[in-house]
Formats: sequence, structure tokens, C-alpha cells
Amino acid sequence: MLAALAAGRIDRARAEVFARELAALDEVKANAIVMAVIGGAGKLTTGQLRGQLRAWVLWLDAAALRRRAQRARADARVETWPEGSGNACISGRELSPAEVIAADARLTAIAQTLKQAGAPGNLDELRAAVFTALLTGRDPQSLLPVSEQDSPAAPRPGLSRLSGSVHLTMPLATWLGESDVPGDTAGYGPLDADTSRDLAGQLAPRPGTRWCLTLTSPDGQAAGHACLPRPPARDSPGSGPRSWPPLKIHWLEHGPCTDTYPA
Repeated sequence: MLAALAAGRIDRARAEVFARELAALDEVKANAIVMAVIGGAGKLTTGQLRGQLRAWVLWLDAAALRRRAQRARADARVETWPEGSGNACISGRELSPAEVIAADARLTAIAQTLKQAGAPGNLDELRAAVFTALLTGRDPQSLLPVSEQDSPAAPRPGLSRLSGSVHLTMPLATWLGESDVPGDTAGYGPLDADTSRDLAGQLAPRPGTRWCLTLTSPDGQAAGHACLPRPPARDSPGSGPRSWPPLKIHWLEHGPCTDTYPA
């Protein structure tokens, strides 16, 4: 990594991402990941590089990453400081990834609902306004213009209970506790198996949660798809496939298309 930095193939920001993401690993494993990733690192954004390195760490030594996260959780805190602009910042540090993902989705859901109802500001501004409103005990509906608050089209009480949408992908064996293969969440990136199960467990009780199962062929290609009314049971006697909800699998075509409809 230092050689790539000295040669100008990566900059300091990317070198810092390497250092932070690989800090939990021993030297042999860290060097193996550097060799696998360094060739294309200069073409990635720091966010893309962070996600790629995190995925490698999860595959190679997820236990080391979990140990580091558990140690850091003891330093969980909320910080505030003044911004250079004259405004201020409040930040939660070393929090549970599953709870952060769920909280972020909730902020977005409330902000989108307010925006559709006529609240002024872009989505980022509304997310920030919802964030401080919830923390200070105000109803997010108060962010609507006075003329809109009593409108039939305005959100009704209960707006703060919106939970938002999280798209989590994880192997079935990971959910059932039979594997520690990582999962992935859209907009956040790779998640270790424990966090994936934790997040799925948080989502499970929500009435609007959809569970979908994709079957893959030996070469990893999607072969079939099904949606379930509830998650497959786990951690209980007889929690195998026979105890699952009924599955109607839609098989996906491969090879020449047999669709008879006109183009």
C-alpha cells in the first residue's frame, strides 16, 4: 500500500481507508487483501473502496471485525460541536449498525412523506429537520406550513411511527444461523452475519415487511424466486423447510428466450 501511495497510484485519502478498514486484521491477512484490491483502488471513490475492503474483511476474518466493533461499542456516545458556518452538529458515534440503518430509513420515510405533503426544503434539509424534531420531542407534522397542517392531504397523527424501507440481502443459511456468510444492505454496504441477523430480526415484526427468497444454481446465477408472508422459522425444533410458509417458486428462464409475446 505504501508503495502504491509513493508511486501516486492511490492518494492519501484512499491510503487512510486501507489503514482504517484493515486495522483489525493481522499482517498476513491485511497484506493479502491489499494485494487483491490495490490494482483498481485508484479508480474507486473512497466510499466504493471502503465497501470493497469491508467485504473482503468479512469474508476473510469476520470475527476480527466483530471483536473490533464490540470493543468500540463501549465508547458509544453522542457528540455536539459548532460548525464553522455558525450552525451546529450532533452525531451519534459507535452505534449498532442495524439500529443506524433502521433509523436512517425512518428519517427518509418521514421526510419523503412531509415533502409530498408540501413541506419546504429538499430531502436532505427535511431529514435534518425531522432528526432534530424527533430528538426534541416535536411532532414532525409541525414542519409543514401552517396552511398545510389542517389540509386533508397532510399526513395524519402517527407520522413519527413511519419506519421506512430497508433492502437487506442475506444468505438463507445466515438467517437460519447455519452460516456466517455476510449480507448486504442497499445504501450501506456489506454487513457481518450477526448484524444481518440483528437487522432482519428488527424488520421481522413490521407488518409491511416483505420476505423474498432467490434460489441460485451451482454457478451462482438466479434460478428461481418466491415471496413469503413471514420469514422462515429458525432457532426452534423442526425449523427446516417443512415448517416454512408455503412457497410458490417462479422459475427464471436461461438460454434462448421462449417468450411468445410480440416485441
